[in-house]
Amino acid sequence: MEKKVIKYYRSFYEVSKVLDVEQFYEFNSAVFAVLFYEKDIDSVEFDNQLLQALWASIKHSMQASIDGFCSKKSIDYKSLFYNKIDTLAKGVGKGVSKGLGNKDKDNGKDNGNVKDKDKDNKHFADSNESAISYKKIYKHYLSKPNLIKHRKFTPEIRNAMKLAEKRLKLSENDFIKIIDRHSEIVEESKHETKYQVRARPIAELFGQKVYQGTALICSEYLDDGSKWLRHSTGSSETGFDTGGLKFAN
Repeated sequence: MEKKVIKYYRSFYEVSKVLDVEQFYEFNSAVFAVLFYEKDIDSVEFDNQLLQALWASIKHSMQASIDGFCSKKSIDYKSLFYNKIDTLAKGVGKGVSKGLGNKDKDNGKDNGNVKDKDKDNKHFADSNESAISYKKIYKHYLSKPNLIKHRKFTPEIRNAMKLAEKRLKLSENDFIKIIDRHSEIVEESKHETKYQVRARPIAELFGQKVYQGTALICSEYLDDGSKWLRHSTGSSETGFDTGGLKFAN
């Protein structure tokens, strides 16, 4: 769903005034992503305690806005973000569990059939899964000391990886390479005073587009990606080479 207009309350702006520039951008990017229905409000979390506290202070206002809009438009909010097959599989599973508990009706006669159905449902859900281990990629990201230390593997992270895999046809090795290159560039840019590359949260790295563009951020770290090409050829973000002596061709 592509929402055209949002309600950005002054209170959102007021609470974010206490933040530095980078925190302000991260906080309000999350606000906009939620209000434009690009991100599930319940999937947003910050590793910074101040950001997390400020988010909790405004979440109820955004939730009320979301509930009112979805009710008016008869929209199933969660279905905007999560795979319908996953939802269907969960629903079928609940139905099976409910059937098992109804002893007065079936007296256990259909237990064998229930097990078969449960097995079929599991196979149905698994068949929709990627061959790539998203959790393995997530653990590799966490192994990088200069990247974000996420507290848990969330649906938002999983969906971001799935989006990148589908759109860019990434292999597991591609994911690993992107993370390694992002970490490398973040580390080497620490010594730059103006053009530091900040560590991206993993869902942002794989699930968000570049500023005012259509490409995913992670695509910049592929072999033909602009950020990686600049880095590997010794060019900086400004178009100068690392010595700052001449313009790049």
